[in-house]
Amino acid sequence: MNIKRKIKLLFTLMAFSSAIYAQGITPDFAFKIGKTNYFMPLSHGNAKSKNDSIFYNLYRYGKTQRITKELKHILNRNTGDTVKSGSYEVIKNQI
Repeated sequence: MNIKRKIKLLFTLMAFSSAIYAQGITPDFAFKIGKTNYFMPLSHGNAKSKNDSIFYNLYRYGKTQRITKELKHILNRNTGDTVKSGSYEVIKNQI
């Protein structure tokens, strides 16, 4: 009886750990459309680059994979000018 309990506990822990690993991103925004939940974490560009980019990636809960990327803005670090603003990149066959 004790061995069955340990095996059951081990499988439960493995399933829970894999779900947390796949969705271990802290979302900045989360919303629901119908029965499907979505979330968007904030991302920053390379710290050593000439331009600074801030964007959101859109993910679906459950089968976690990136659906779209929205570039909020790209700034030139030297001048502070906006290089690009508000574009979308939709990944094919994800929606």
